[in-house]
Amino acid sequence: MNRLPAAIALFALAAGPALAANADGAAAAPAKTDDCHCNDKSPEKLRGFAFKGRVVAVLAASGEVRVAFGEIPGALPAGTREFKAEPAVLAALQPGRGILARIEQRNGEWWLFDVRLLIPLPAQP
Repeated sequence: MNRLPAAIALFALAAGPALAANADGAAAAPAKTDDCHCNDKSPEKLRGFAFKGRVVAVLAASGEVRVAFGEIPGALPAGTREFKAEPAVLAALQPGRGILARIEQRNGEWWLFDVRLLIPLPAQP
């Protein structure tokens, strides 16, 4: 009894859906991925306060970004203020850009993290 084809099929399934084949032997479509990690409910992804805002200015010299935002329930009233941010975050931001992000207090200062850039909509004619 030849068990090699069954062993190869099991290996392909164990290796991941991208390697699995359907009944015709054709490669199956890869599983959908959660590129935005929107379903990540891990404690580090849920810390702080989530909000939507607009970058007003990037203040690289002080390591801050100025953001305009609506009320952040449980944290801040609507307004514009500076948040501390890591250098990589500062480098990715430009004034006028919409963002989804999280903030938290670290040693008495508000920090911006887990930043996602919003795609600007095309201008309407």
